[in-house]
Amino acid sequence: MISDALRWLDGLLREEITVFRQQQAAPIEEFQGIYISSNHVDRLVADQYPESELVSVPATTAAFQVNASTDKGLRRDIDPQVGMYADADTCRVPSLEKIGASGNWKNLVESFKLDTVDLIILLITLAIEVDSRYETIYAYLNNDISKKYPTRNLILRLLSRAGLSPLAARRSLGVGYPLIARRIVHLVNDEFGVSSLKQTSMPQSWLSNGLRLNPVVAHGLLGAHDSGAQLAFPCFEMSTDFVSVGVHSVCDRGSDVGITPHISESIKRFAQLEGVDRPLLVLEGCYGSAFAFAASSLARHLNVPLLSCALEYESLTSAILHQAVYGSVIYIDTTVYDSGLRGNVTAANDSSQGRSVSASDSHVDAKLLHLLRSVAGPVVITTEDSRRLRWLSDFRTSTLKFVAPPAAERQEIWRRSLNGSGERIGLNGISRLADRFVLTEGQIQHAVRRLKDDNLVFDKEIDESLAFESARNETRLALGSLARKVDTPYTYEDLILPHITKQQISEISSAINLKNTVYSEWNFGKRFHQGQGIKALFSGASGTGKTMAASVIAKEVGLDLYAVDLSGIVSKYIGETEKNLDRVFAAAENSNAVLFFDECDALLGKRSEVKDAHDRYANIEVAYLLQKMELHAGAVILATNFSKNMDQAFARRIQFVVEFPVPTAAYRERLWRGMFPKGAPLSEDVDFVFLSEQFAIAGGDIRNVTLDAAFLAANEGDQICMSHLIRSMARQLVKQGRAPSVNDFKHYFPLINTRASVVTD
Repeated sequence: MISDALRWLDGLLREEITVFRQQQAAPIEEFQGIYISSNHVDRLVADQYPESELVSVPATTAAFQVNASTDKGLRRDIDPQVGMYADADTCRVPSLEKIGASGNWKNLVESFKLDTVDLIILLITLAIEVDSRYETIYAYLNNDISKKYPTRNLILRLLSRAGLSPLAARRSLGVGYPLIARRIVHLVNDEFGVSSLKQTSMPQSWLSNGLRLNPVVAHGLLGAHDSGAQLAFPCFEMSTDFVSVGVHSVCDRGSDVGITPHISESIKRFAQLEGVDRPLLVLEGCYGSAFAFAASSLARHLNVPLLSCALEYESLTSAILHQAVYGSVIYIDTTVYDSGLRGNVTAANDSSQGRSVSASDSHVDAKLLHLLRSVAGPVVITTEDSRRLRWLSDFRTSTLKFVAPPAAERQEIWRRSLNGSGERIGLNGISRLADRFVLTEGQIQHAVRRLKDDNLVFDKEIDESLAFESARNETRLALGSLARKVDTPYTYEDLILPHITKQQISEISSAINLKNTVYSEWNFGKRFHQGQGIKALFSGASGTGKTMAASVIAKEVGLDLYAVDLSGIVSKYIGETEKNLDRVFAAAENSNAVLFFDECDALLGKRSEVKDAHDRYANIEVAYLLQKMELHAGAVILATNFSKNMDQAFARRIQFVVEFPVPTAAYRERLWRGMFPKGAPLSEDVDFVFLSEQFAIAGGDIRNVTLDAAFLAANEGDQICMSHLIRSMARQLVKQGRAPSVNDFKHYFPLINTRASVVTD
C-alpha cells in the first residue's frame, strides 16, 4: 500500500531529476563533499522500486473529493471555472483504492475533508519518515544540502509532474487550509513547529519554506498504532511553551474498577450514542475523583485509545489531529490548575475598582472554542466546579458528578491501600481516618503513597499521627488573603478555664468526632438533610482564650484550623462580600478543615429596618452568611466579643454557645505561672499572688505583660524580676486608657520608675 505510493513518487522524482539537470550547471569537482553528486542521486533512484502502474482517476473521485465548504479559512473552496486538474478530467495519481484501504488514512481524510492534492502532499512529506534516502534526493532537488525536506517549491514542481493545476496546489499549501491550519504538516521554521532545522537571519520566501509531517500523523499513516493493541503511545511535545500530549493505551479489558455502578452505567450509555448525537462529557468532582477510570472506561467501551491533553490551543490542536487519525477519546483534565483553566483562559483584573475578577468570570480564546466545535469524536472534560466552565454554555454537555464514598467504603479503601503497612495505626485508627476525612479514593491512595515514601526515605514509622498529617495535606485550603492556617500547638491542659467551659469545648470535639456515627450509622442524616455541620459560638472579652480553644478543638479532632480574615471578606462593593463568603465555604466544603470566624461582629450584626440601599445590602450579607452556615457540612466556629449584638437568627443555627468569662483571681494566678516556660530565668521575688489579685485582666493581657517583661530583662542582662513585671503592667494599663496609681500597685508603685532613675544616674 505505502510501497505502491512510493513507487509512484519515485517516478515523479526521476522525471523532476531529469528536468533539474537540464536546467542546472554541472558542479565543480573541487566542491565535492559539500554538494550532492548526480551519480549519488542516480544510485538512490535507480531501480529502488519498479515502475508502478499509473492509474487514471476521475476528478470526482468520491472517496477523496469534497465540495466547496462553508467553513472558510480551514477548508478549500474549489472554483469550477479554474478546474482542479490540468486537463479538468483526469490526473495521474497512485491507486486511491489501495491508499484508502488503511483505516487511519480514511479517518484523516474524512475528519479534515482532504482531497487528492492534500493526499499527494502527505505522501511527499511522509516519504522521509519511511526512507532516509528521500532526504538526500530532496536536498539535491532543492539545490541546498541543508534542506533535507520538501519545500513548497519542490512540492509544486512534483505536483505539476502529476498533472495538477499549480493554482490548486498553491491553495493546498496555504496557511489557511487544512494541512497547515490543522497542524497536519508543520512549516519547518514556524514558531509552533516540531523542529526548526535551519535558522536564518533573513526570512525565507514562501516557496523556499519547507514542510515536515506531524509525528502523530506519520505514526498513524505508517500503521504504528493499532487501536486494539495494548501499547503505550509516546508523548509528543509540540513546543517548550506548551504541555505535552500523552496518549494512553486501553489495557484494562475487565470491569470498571474505581467508579460506582451508577457512573459505570452512565458511561456505557454515553458510549452507545452515535457520534453526531454525543455531547461533551463533563466529569465534576474534587481532586482525586475517579476521572481517569471513567475516561478509560469510555475508551474501552468504544475500543479506541485514550488521549490526555491540556486545554490549550496547541495541545488541543494536536489532540484533535490524533483523534482524526486514531478515533481517540480526548481527555482534558482542568483540575490540575488552581483556577480550573490555564493557557488561553484568563482571569482579568478590574483595575478600575481595584479588585480581582474570579475564575468564573474567565473567558476562553475564540480559536480554542472554534477547535472544540470542530471535534468529531468524544471529548471528556473534568472540573472541580462546573460553574467554572461557563464558556461551554454554547455546547451540548452532559455532566456526571463524582462524590466521595461513604465512611464505610473509605475505611475499606484505607485498609486496602495500606496493605499491611499500617499495623501501628490499627483498625480503630483507620476507622477514625475514614470518619474524620471525607476523601476520594484517589486522595486516599495519594496520602498512603506519601506515607510509604516517607517511611522509605526518612525512616518514619507509619502511625496514626503521620496518617492524619498525610490526610490533611490532601485537602489543605488555598484561599490567599481570605483565610490563614492557624497553628495548633495547644492541648486541653493549656486551657485555664472554668470546668463548665472546658466541658463544653470537649463536647464540641466529641460532636465532630461522632458526626458520622449519628448521621450515617444512626440514620439521622435521612431525617435531617441540611445543617449536618457542627456550628459553635464563642463569646467573651478579648484575650479570654477563644482562639486557643478553637485550636485545641482542631488539634483534638486532627483537622486543620483556618481563621477567616474579615478584612479580606468584607468589601465596599455590592455583592463582593457574598462572593468572598462563597469562595470560603466552597473551598472548605471538601477540605476537612475547621473554619474560624474571629471578631465576626462585622458580619453577624442584627438586621435592621431597611431605610436605604445600604441597609438592604447589609441585611443581604447577614442573610447570605446564615444560609451558607446552615448548608455547610463541616465545622464552623464563630467568635465575638459582644454576643448581644448578634442577630437572633444565628441562635437557631448554632448548636453550641460557649461563654468565656474574665478569669477569677485563682485562674489568673494559674495563668501567670503558666506563662513562664521551663528554663526562663525567673527571679524569686516575683509575687504571682499580688499580680493575680490586684489586676483583673484576661489571659491575653497577661501574655503581653509577661512577654514585655522578658524583653526588658533580656535587654538589661538580668533575670525576670518583679520590677520588670510591674513596669510592663503599668504600660498595659496605659494601653487600656488607665493611669497607673498607688492604689493599684501599692508598695510596688516605686518600681514603675526604677529603670528610669538608673538611666538618669
